[in-house]
Amino acid sequence: ESVGLSDAGLAQIIVVDTLVGYGWMGILLALSAVQGRFDRWVKADTTALDRVNEALKQLDQTRRPSTTASVGIFGGLGFGAAGVARVVGASLPTLGLADEATRYGARWNTPVVVDVRDLWPDVFERVLPRFARPLAGTLLHRARGLCRRACGAATTLVSVSDDYLRWGLDRAERQRTPLDAVFPHGYERPEFSAEQQSQAAAYWDDAGVADGPATRLCFFGSLGQSSALEPFLHAMRSLREPGRTAIALVVCGDGPTRDAYRRIAGECGSIRWADWIDQPKIVELMRRSHIGVASYGADAPQSLPNKPIEYLAGGLAVLSTLGESELQSLLAEADCGETMAAPTAEAIARRLVAWADDPQRLAERRDNAARLFAERFEAATVYDAMADHLERVHAHYDQTAIPLGVAA
Repeated sequence: ESVGLSDAGLAQIIVVDTLVGYGWMGILLALSAVQGRFDRWVKADTTALDRVNEALKQLDQTRRPSTTASVGIFGGLGFGAAGVARVVGASLPTLGLADEATRYGARWNTPVVVDVRDLWPDVFERVLPRFARPLAGTLLHRARGLCRRACGAATTLVSVSDDYLRWGLDRAERQRTPLDAVFPHGYERPEFSAEQQSQAAAYWDDAGVADGPATRLCFFGSLGQSSALEPFLHAMRSLREPGRTAIALVVCGDGPTRDAYRRIAGECGSIRWADWIDQPKIVELMRRSHIGVASYGADAPQSLPNKPIEYLAGGLAVLSTLGESELQSLLAEADCGETMAAPTAEAIARRLVAWADDPQRLAERRDNAARLFAERFEAATVYDAMADHLERVHAHYDQTAIPLGVAA
């Protein structure tokens, strides 16, 4: 009625909407039988989805049904918190949640801080097959609109890195203000019982990763296209030659490229493999290692990933392949590692030998790594600063009642 559409026109829209929607759903259901083959064809990295599905299966085994009382309690807490909220925070992603948060803030005159955690939806364009990328503008049009609206309506933006913050400000189409801020991934050094430490030590002893004279590298994470470990594996194979410095690599994790990586490594005895390991084993492995491997594919969108920060927490020097990034600048400024953009196996082998042949210099870099972590990435440091920032945002908003990104 609002647009003067006739009954005949409405009938046509209903028919088209039903046929297209349910017809497409039927096609998707039919194609689900060949999902694995399609993923292999487009070289999709489904490691994260597989882990989520496995976690959901485990939740199903322990999940308890909601009761009327529990629904009432949670609903009351939610409405109560909304009523007294001084600042609303929303992460991006998800786009819809961030957009709704800004709508809520505008309606109830509450400042909204949008935290840019990932480059949605632009990141999806990178995983599309090359033949489909020209269609990205059309496919992602609505999502990009949501992103621009959420970033533009936010009172202020925060992010995990300067590059991500600039990306959000570009979507908001404004310049940075004094209260747009960066808060990197904070990491808390865990503490374990004596029994947990003993079990972790026994695990690595049994795996042949004992304390010893070798210079040890470690990697833990998903083994997919983005992990880009091939040149490191070839480098380790070349270091097996007699007379070479003792250097070892431990790879922990799983994913679609694990078997291919194992084939590249062959019977190289200086490379050890482990599946997903728990936190006590990660900490013990870092204690027995000297260098953390931060390898990424050429099209990796990260600028300051969380994995190198965990290496820093373990007091490891970092060898990164993430060129032209904040991580590269950080490692150079703090002298706690090096970056080799798109390295060859031969270049990596030479660098590893140089590090192993100068244990005093390597120890200095490890000390610098531990110091950098304590100064900038300790969880208490990061999140205390973020709490202070939220207080400043609220105080500013109370004084001006104007979003920081909007001209008065």
